Order: sequence, then C-alpha cells, then structure tokens
Amino acid sequence: MNQSKYLKQITNAINNLAINVGTVDMSGILANETDMNGHLSNIEDGILTLDGCINSGNKLKVNLCELNDAGISRNSGDLEDGTPRMCIASNDVNISAVKSNTDNMSTVLTNLNACLDTFRNKVTVDLSKINTNTISVDAGVNDAGVIRVAVADNDTNLSLINTYINALNTLVQAWNSGYVPAVNVNLRGIQYGAGANPISVGAGASDNATIRMTIANDDTNLSAMKTKIDSIYTILNDVWDSTNHYLRTHAS
Repeated sequence: MNQSKYLKQITNAINNLAINVGTVDMSGILANETDMNGHLSNIEDGILTLDGCINSGNKLKVNLCELNDAGISRNSGDLEDGTPRMCIASNDVNISAVKSNTDNMSTVLTNLNACLDTFRNKVTVDLSKINTNTISVDAGVNDAGVIRVAVADNDTNLSLINTYINALNTLVQAWNSGYVPAVNVNLRGIQYGAGANPISVGAGASDNATIRMTIANDDTNLSAMKTKIDSIYTILNDVWDSTNHYLRTHAS
C-alpha cells in the first residue's frame, strides 16, 4: 500500500477545498493531518497483517492461541480451562462400530464372569460343540462330533505296548505260516493258594510243588504196556486161588 501517495492526495484535496471555499476556516482540518497520518499507518499495518494470513486458496489462515481468554492446551496433560470440548456425531460410523463391539464384549465378559471359579481362579468350560457339531458322548459309532486325539510319539506306555504288539505279531505270523517258534521257558514255581511254591525236583515224596501230569489215551507205549499187563493178569487169575490164597496146580 502506497501511504505517501494517499496522504498527498488528501493534502491536495484539502488545499483545493480551502482555496475554493475561500472564507471557510480549514485550520482545524489541517491541524488533524498528523493524527490522520498515524491512523492510516495503523490501518495499513493491520491490512498487511491480514493479507499475510490469506493462503493461496483465498482462505484465512487461523492460528488458535486462546480459548475464552485461556491459552489452548497442548501436548499431553490434565484437563484444564484451555482444553477444547468436543462432541462426536451420533451417526459416526467408526464410533458406532466401537460402541457395538464394546457392548458385545461387555456381554461376553459378563458371561465369562459367571463361569469363573473364584476359588481356583479358573474358568469353567463346558464343551458342547466342535466345529458347529454337537460333541458325541457315551458309547457309539464314529461321527462328526467325535473328537480326534493323538498320543505323543514319545509316550512311554504307548512305546511299550507297541514293542509287545510287534513281538506278538511275529509269533502270530509264524503260527499262521505253519512254523511254531521255540519259546524258552524257565519254570521256577507252581502257583498254589496265595503264593508260589518252588517246583519239586529230584527224588522225594509228592507235595504241593509236584507237577500233576496225564498221559494221552492213545499213547503207543502206554497202550502196549496195558495189553501186556492184561495178559499177565489173565494168567495169574487162572492159577491163583483167591479164596484159599494159593496157586492152583495141575498134575500132568
């Protein structure tokens, strides 16, 4: 803004007015020229300041420094007079979603709290479904509600069972093939009553540790022995007088 140009124009206008009017006293107006010059200078400074606050989009740039005569609160801190109050729109999409989820979480937490075992500080869980399928209970056939379980590869008991099953499988396969593998058995005792008695060996009387045996009815040797004994009995029966207890004799 060209201040000198405007002041000169005002001065010339006043001089011309004084010359033309002639008899009009213009001394009061001329005396206020200094005050006018000062006011115009202040106005020019204000206009320049405002002009610097206008951006390229012809919009006024505003830098809030105070709120109701209190300095604007900045950075983290406590609530104070310079903290602006804000209000979120009732139909704000994100806040609405947050509220809905918060309500759902509150309901879930309330239900979980009802399941809390305060004595053991644990949550009681009652499994009723697996992958939307009702869990199968009690005896029955395999279905979608049966839970799959897996035994650890290094489970001690399972490993031992596997060893024994493999050994039994070897025996079964040998038996099915017609071959009976030899089994080394060391008999050390006979179970009798509440305890085990060592097997009786060597010469001696019969006792609880003596093994009972039976000979097959079709044993060849036993059958031959029986035949011979029957023949001897027949001969003896013919010559023995059981009443008088003497042998019968026949004179030739």
